[in-house]
Order: sequence, then structure tokens, then C-alpha cells
Amino acid sequence: MRKIYVIAALTGLMLTACQFQNKSDLSQENLDESDKSVSVVAEKVKVETIRETTEVSGEIRPLYEVKVYPKVRGIIVSEKVSVGKRMKEGQLMAEIEQDVPGLEFSRVQIKAPREGTITRDLVETGSTVSVQTPLYTISKIREVYLRIKVIQSLLGKIHIRDPVTVRVDTYPSKKFSGRVSEISPTVDPRTRTGRMKVRLSNPRGELKPGMFARAELKVGEHKGLVIPLDALIQTGTQPYVFKVEENQARRIEVSTGVFMENQVEVEGQLQGGDPVVVFGQNRLQEGTPVSIEGKAE
Repeated sequence: MRKIYVIAALTGLMLTACQFQNKSDLSQENLDESDKSVSVVAEKVKVETIRETTEVSGEIRPLYEVKVYPKVRGIIVSEKVSVGKRMKEGQLMAEIEQDVPGLEFSRVQIKAPREGTITRDLVETGSTVSVQTPLYTISKIREVYLRIKVIQSLLGKIHIRDPVTVRVDTYPSKKFSGRVSEISPTVDPRTRTGRMKVRLSNPRGELKPGMFARAELKVGEHKGLVIPLDALIQTGTQPYVFKVEENQARRIEVSTGVFMENQVEVEGQLQGGDPVVVFGQNRLQEGTPVSIEGKAE
């Protein structure tokens, strides 16, 4: 009987030891798991000069338009031009035979008064025209201008020759570069806006008169903190980023300023040079151990 008790006691001790060992192994495994860090990619916060801009819309116009009139009354007997043809100054456009009964005259030549492109052809061979009849319109479209209106509070921040970025819906991914060429000295008292012109080079004729366009005008600049858009998290009402500090993720709430193509201005508990996570944020929370595996300088 005493032997049975001894065997039972020994068996109990062995089970207790095994359970203790299992708990110890599990605790060590959990500890090892908690020590594992999350691999992330980070970029540094930058201090940059940020352009303050405003966007206004307007209409593309030819640099100039010239209407061509005949100097005599008569009949168009030949045409040398058509819509879309580019003309040099002095180039022959048409010929007129004067329409005076009983008299004969040599043909009168109609020549281009300026270089440009024929944008309107209002007559045909055989048409009778007078000195009041417009024959053609010549437009300078290899250079164009955008006519816009700007509110009076911004007029003092815009200057002649300021660079302007222009976009049109026809080419949504393309930017056209121009400069402010004219600022009206007066303001419309009804709308409190001033008229401006932005001159644009148009060698391929992509910007066509009558097109609606949007212009981005610079109205100021300031220094600010800039981060990649990929670092910004906006899952709720308060945007935030994860900053890497002492190999741990720190959640930093920020407010946003000017948005750029792939960057954004922010304000918060950040400073230039701080690494912020741009890839791997979905596995992070406050205090998560991290290791930076990639960094774009």
C-alpha cells in the first residue's frame, strides 16, 4: 500500500514539472513573439519652400486675329488658300476681277496682311464681294493667350512674367507652361475682379482658340514640413503618421496644408529629418517595435 502512495506522489510531481515546463516554454514563446519587430519602409520629413497657388479658369484665344477685306468691289476669280493653311505676310490669298459694267481692269490681288493661320474662309470662287465684305480671318495660333479673371485680393500678389501652369480637359495629363503677359489696371466694380492674360507657346497647335482651360497661379510661398502622401493615414477625421523613434512606431497626429503631386505639407510634432513610415503602416500601432528595411533619401 505504501508503494502505491509513493508511485502516485512521484507521478504527480512529474506531471506538475511537465506543466511548469510547458508554461515556461509558452511564456518564452510569447516573449520572443513580442520582441519581433515589423519591417517598414520610411522616408525623412523635409523642410521645403512651398508655393501658394490659386486656380482660375478662362478661355484660350489666338495671340491676334486679323480680318481681311478687299480694296475693291468685284468677283472672286481665284482662291489660293483654305482653312488651316499657314500664311506668310504678303502671301497671295485670292484674286478679284472688278465688277464695273463696260470697263476692264486687271485683276486685284488680295495678300495676307500678317503671318498666321487661316481660321475662317467666308467666300468662294465666283462670289461677289464689296469693300465691306470680310473675306478671311488670319489668326496667330502658334502662340496663344489665356484670358482669365482674378479676385482683387490676389491682384497685388501676381506680377508680369510670373510663371503659370495651364491644363485643358482635352489633355488631362499634360501641363502647358506660360507667363503672365498682361494685368488690367482696373477692376470690374460688379465682380471685384481684374482681367489678366497668360501667354503660351503653342507650336503644335494643341491649344485651340475657344478651349476652356484652368490656370494655376503662384500667389506666395513659405517654408514648411513636407512628407510623402504615402505616409499620411486618413482613416478618420484626424489624419496621422507613424514616426519611427527609438525603433518603435509613434503615432503622430497632423494637420495638412498644401497638397502637391505626391507630397503634402503637414503640421504636428515632427521636424525635418524625422523618419516617417511610408510602407507597412497597416501592421503598426502605438509602440510597435519596428525595423527600417528601406529608406528613400
